[in-house]
Amino acid sequence: MIQRRTLLAAAAFAPLAACATTPAAHTTAGLRLVTFNIWHNLGDWTARRPLLIAALK
Repeated sequence: MIQRRTLLAAAAFAPLAACATTPAAHTTAGLRLVTFNIWHNLGDWTARRPLLIAALK
């Protein structure tokens, strides 16, 4: 006979099985959106722009 503790553990993990997914066949490893916290454009951002773009590539 199944122990009560085993049955309760199985019932607790059953909802997690619904969250399991298979890996996608085609995945992309690129950035889609990048945001920067620039407050009122303080600083010399035009000089830093090439550095930021190079860091993202």
